[in-house]
Amino acid sequence: MNDKPLIQLLVEADAALRGVKNPKTVNEWEWVTRVVLEFARQGNWEVLADHISSGAPLNIEVRKFMAGVLRGQIKRPNKRPPTVEAGRKQYLLAEQVVLHKSKGLGTTAAVNAVAEAMGLDDTRATWEAWRVWGKALWQARKTQSEA
Repeated sequence: MNDKPLIQLLVEADAALRGVKNPKTVNEWEWVTRVVLEFARQGNWEVLADHISSGAPLNIEVRKFMAGVLRGQIKRPNKRPPTVEAGRKQYLLAEQVVLHKSKGLGTTAAVNAVAEAMGLDDTRATWEAWRVWGKALWQARKTQSEA
């Protein structure tokens, strides 16, 4: 398993999909920021803290979220937030689905292939990974290939 922090995986994936070696502009951080904010909204603020401490540009959505937290207007949800490790595993599954799709497989065939390759008994975890991460990864890949 990859021991890199999730924020580093996100930045590397975004950079690879966009063909950017080192994200430097706000636009190059846009996808990473959307994912980080989704984790934060679900109650996992560790990823947001990593994002801020990495020196990434902070867009208006991040600033509004942080201000809401500091003012007490935004609180963590009552249910347990997804762990970073769970997010990392989902991300890696979704990344594999995107790689299979880029080779011409349909979504269902790609999900089945990844579940089989990973030795999973069924495809539910892979479908959930696709739902959470895959569509954004696939869209970023399509956008990069069109550019």
